[in-house]
Amino acid sequence: MCINLVVVDDSDVDILIIEDAISDISYPIKFKSFSHPEKFLNYIEGINPEIFQMEKFIIISDINMPKINGFEMLERIRANAQLALVPIIMFSSSSSNSDAFKSVSLGANAYLTKPLQIDAYQRLICTTIEFWKNHHHS
Repeated sequence: MCINLVVVDDSDVDILIIEDAISDISYPIKFKSFSHPEKFLNYIEGINPEIFQMEKFIIISDINMPKINGFEMLERIRANAQLALVPIIMFSSSSSNSDAFKSVSLGANAYLTKPLQIDAYQRLICTTIEFWKNHHHS
């Protein structure tokens, strides 16, 4: 089964690191990235809801972004009943406990701090995708 990995991050460097990390994964992944949360919201809210029953989606989002931040985006996604079961992982450079708590309280499935080393960053991405591939049921 193919995984739809959607990344929302205003950092082109972070998006490239994630894209490079998933190139080593042996199963099919459809990768889509957005540097603007509003474009992502237009995309995800425009998908036929039946797709979420047939395909796996994983959303990885940064928190600190201009205009709409990751928390606001998370609230809007969780307000949409069609997206209730889609796993959302908040992925930020902040190691603040309050950011982690707020993420989970708003409906994130996990909160991960971005590692500083690229190899650790890529391993974390691969491990996260592997976990949700095996544990999430649409």
